[in-house]
Amino acid sequence: MRTIDNQPEDIFLGGWNLALGAGLILAPWYFGFGSEGTAAWNAWITGATILALAALTLTRTREGEVYAIGAAGLWSCAAPWALGFQDAAAWAHVGLGVALLVSAGSWLWRLRDLPASQKSAQKSARQTAPPAARATPRVSEDRSACRPGTRTPSPRS
Repeated sequence: MRTIDNQPEDIFLGGWNLALGAGLILAPWYFGFGSEGTAAWNAWITGATILALAALTLTRTREGEVYAIGAAGLWSCAAPWALGFQDAAAWAHVGLGVALLVSAGSWLWRLRDLPASQKSAQKSARQTAPPAARATPRVSEDRSACRPGTRTPSPRS
């Protein structure tokens, strides 16, 4: 699973997803569908899920979290038809869901195009290894331990 140590662009996307999650939570009051039980509860639950996932991605972005944000955006787009609500509730869900899908797509594009993040992860793993594990074995040039009459292989062979 790929991971990005976040750059400013990734932190922006995380903040953007936080704003979209908060927008979905506040949408029932702002658009006036707070009295519609199914639409309001769906907005609150989906928005809280997005907030939690976006908070996880603020320091380090993992591929699974991005897919989960995309799935929440897809659910937000499909919820008006799956749960049977319309008007302002449907527009709010679809609009914020499309924005989440675009955001998740941007992140997945960055994950795909950043092999440097994988290299930096491998590099940091090598740097944290103990020195004995990083050291390369060297051939000893000390021939004082050789007994007379025994052949020692040449170091160049």
